[in-house]
Amino acid sequence: MPNFRHKVELTLGAALPAVPICELKAQSYIDDDSFDDLLSAYEQAACEYVETFTRRKITQKQFNIYLGRFPEAGQFYFPFGPIASIESVHQLDDAGTWIEVDSSIYRLGRGDVVNQSIYLNGSNSWPALLSSGGDLVRISFTTSPTAPKAALQAVRLLVAHWWENREASTSLNIKDVPMGVEMLLQSIKTYEAG
Repeated sequence: MPNFRHKVELTLGAALPAVPICELKAQSYIDDDSFDDLLSAYEQAACEYVETFTRRKITQKQFNIYLGRFPEAGQFYFPFGPIASIESVHQLDDAGTWIEVDSSIYRLGRGDVVNQSIYLNGSNSWPALLSSGGDLVRISFTTSPTAPKAALQAVRLLVAHWWENREASTSLNIKDVPMGVEMLLQSIKTYEAG
């Protein structure tokens, strides 16, 4: 069964960087604190690149995902992972109010990054939908703060590359992304389940 159509929104970004500034400075041989803001911007961009390429989140963040109906086991997989926890499930009523679903009826399914899903506990069933049409179900979840070492090294390499190649053009023939980055990321890339 194919994955559900869904809409995802970030509700809380990462509180801490995936790679601390001190490690980025060591990778790029920088002793000066005056470039910390630039390195921080590079780190955020590198994390976005790694997360888009691999379909993995490498820092702890919170998201809402919106569905048109309640998911059944084996029919819905989170679009990225790893998922640390499901915070809540809500459904929309006719008045436009989000009503929380009892958390005892569902759980986060076991699995790796590509096949984490939400499952019903035992013989429980989802409540009847209170409205029709549109985004009727909201699942709030948090991603795991544990990143693969290959992802963190890719961030370091990208930041160092961007530090060394800050100009838009150069007389040298350089690649946009160092080959080592793609090799690291290919080893942890995930593919859509279903």
